[in-house]
Amino acid sequence: MPVMTSAVGERIRLRRQQLGLRQADLAARVGVSESAVLGWEKDRFFPSRHQGALEDVLGISLAAANGTTPPPPADPRERELWDLAVQDMPPAQAWEVVEEYRRRRRRIA
Repeated sequence: MPVMTSAVGERIRLRRQQLGLRQADLAARVGVSESAVLGWEKDRFFPSRHQGALEDVLGISLAAANGTTPPPPADPRERELWDLAVQDMPPAQAWEVVEEYRRRRRRIA
């Protein structure tokens, strides 16, 4: 299991609070126990198995905060968006733009 930087737990906690969610609320939406959410926020472990669901609920990307910035997307439409975004921001933020695009596409589908 990857070691989590304090930035990830802090980002999870802050975003949860911004959304007005309690740890129990977030746990229910992601399908985990409240102690799992506490563990993420206390940097005990990274939510690898539930990362996608957690990102969807919180509306943020955790990949860059975990110290892993994936390569540019392979999908041509996503790659074009990433290329445009990366001109004005660091790759981690560009990935957040791509993740938002993916979330919106899933909502439409």
